[in-house]
Amino acid sequence: MLWFIVKNKDRIKIELENYKHINNIENIFYSTCFAFIGFNIINSLTTQYFETATVISLPVNIPVLYIYSVTISPFIEECICRGIIFKKLSSRFSFGLSALVSSLVFAIPHFNLSAFIGYVFIGFIWCWYYKKSNSLLVPILSHALFNFTTILIMSLKG
Repeated sequence: MLWFIVKNKDRIKIELENYKHINNIENIFYSTCFAFIGFNIINSLTTQYFETATVISLPVNIPVLYIYSVTISPFIEECICRGIIFKKLSSRFSFGLSALVSSLVFAIPHFNLSAFIGYVFIGFIWCWYYKKSNSLLVPILSHALFNFTTILIMSLKG
């Protein structure tokens, strides 16, 4: 990760300057809302078809889980799925195909069959807002907020 930051320091500086625009703050807010609401609606509709699937119980009382899920995971996953895969594919193929492939790559490592379609959906949302904002920080920060909110709700449930 450090190598990536050093290698792309000029691009990261431009990304941080673009982040200051109010449109990107709105994009982060809306993409997080759409991702969270859409994921939960889709997940509630699809879990009935996967009765054998169980929800993985995460130990939400471990601080490292918060740090990893809110900082490292969104950065790595968005750099790979949106910054590399989606960006390369969208230069050659349509938005739909590029977003689909990128979102499938995003959903597979989550290892949750009952939530698979929900993960593909939020992958599409983050592709859309990445393309709209032309800033990788939008999906990274939206992903971080999504994970933070999910872990917060899980920890409040006990």
